[in-house]
Amino acid sequence: MRFSVHFITVLLFCGASTVAARERSRDVIVYSYVTEAGKKMIPPTADHPASCLLVAGGYREEGELVAGEKPPPADKVDQLVRQALAAANYRGLTKDSKEIDYIIVYHWGYMNPEMVENGGNTIIFNQANMLALVAGASFDRMNPGFSDYNDTIQAMEEDRYFLVISAYSPGAYFKHNRQKKLLWRAQMSLHSLGTDQTESFPALVSASVPYLGRESHFPAWVNESLEHPSQVILGAPEVKEYIPSIRAEDLPGAVRKN
Repeated sequence: MRFSVHFITVLLFCGASTVAARERSRDVIVYSYVTEAGKKMIPPTADHPASCLLVAGGYREEGELVAGEKPPPADKVDQLVRQALAAANYRGLTKDSKEIDYIIVYHWGYMNPEMVENGGNTIIFNQANMLALVAGASFDRMNPGFSDYNDTIQAMEEDRYFLVISAYSPGAYFKHNRQKKLLWRAQMSLHSLGTDQTESFPALVSASVPYLGRESHFPAWVNESLEHPSQVILGAPEVKEYIPSIRAEDLPGAVRKN
């Protein structure tokens, strides 16, 4: 079968465009879980949203350090996380709020494997931390040789940008000597090769929305555009948040100053 030069040119152009489009998207790995205490909470809905005190846990660099990494502006990070939480029916406190349902702490940054070659074998010193980021406790339930296991191993060996959002019990914290009682956690990460933190962060936030306060059971691969994240994130409510008299560095997950 013969094809005209024009037709072949069109095919090549379309193929190149498809590749280019794929290069501007990235798989975000989401792993989320709910503790036994968290399962006792009633999930929020649009009609009955949950109130939360949101705390920035700070920026973190873990594993093999990379020179020149520039995190996104902290105020932009805060804005996007608030919008994602609002889309999942977690709302910030206002002066009219009568109670706090959750203390939600988020932190972000990058985690890279610390690899060395030893006699033809690759050793990853922080392997446990990398696996915990992409798969958490679910890795122990995976079967070696299956696709989910192999994909998780590959992700564990990649440099990754991440966002972790954790919810804690305000009652345990305020009434029981600042006890850090975890209710749920969602952790999102993506391969950092060929992108940067400012470009990647909206995709990490967008992928989180369906999993906030819910279990994924196993890692979920969510394809997100690096230019226009596919998940629609609602705008932040136009309210002024009321922050109780409490030091952020004392809250769970917060970065403490020396």
